[in-house]
Amino acid sequence: MTRQIRDILIYNGKNYSLRQELLENYFSEFPERKPKSSSILTSCWRGYKATFEIRNNELIIIGFWLVEQGESMDLISELFPNHKYDWFSGFIRIDDFQKEYNEENNQEAIFELLEVVNGNLNKHWKLNYTDFQIFKQRLFEHFKHTEAYVRLVAYWHKNSPRMAHEEIDAIILKSIIRVASGLY
Repeated sequence: MTRQIRDILIYNGKNYSLRQELLENYFSEFPERKPKSSSILTSCWRGYKATFEIRNNELIIIGFWLVEQGESMDLISELFPNHKYDWFSGFIRIDDFQKEYNEENNQEAIFELLEVVNGNLNKHWKLNYTDFQIFKQRLFEHFKHTEAYVRLVAYWHKNSPRMAHEEIDAIILKSIIRVASGLY
């Protein structure tokens, strides 16, 4: 599988390659706003790349490019004229221990999350391995009482009817940061 072009987040002067596609739920909600690419690159199935920055405690979109074969077209002013991404609420993981598939097997790691509410930075979490697992478990327990959880479990049962409910819960728990941010 070809590695996908990642979106970038600038926070406190450092560039982070995101493992999350923060705009996908926005474009799912408003498909008419997603620009159509005339070609698809195997390295960028979503057809665009974006650059974000936390500036004055706000999540700002500072670049949005439609990725075409051999070129890119900047559409930031057209799509996001005020640049603040106030549509997003959720967690953005920025630690260096994500690996390719959000692995968490480093017991010595410090896991970092930015909690964003309506485009405003609410909190910067720094958690050791144990605290990160507890944080995820609590987030999962809260998520289990939502309509989104019911829909997600139904989706898994429909597409994987032989999968036990406990297996589905384990998958959701593993990716709860993305799930709780609506990025599944």
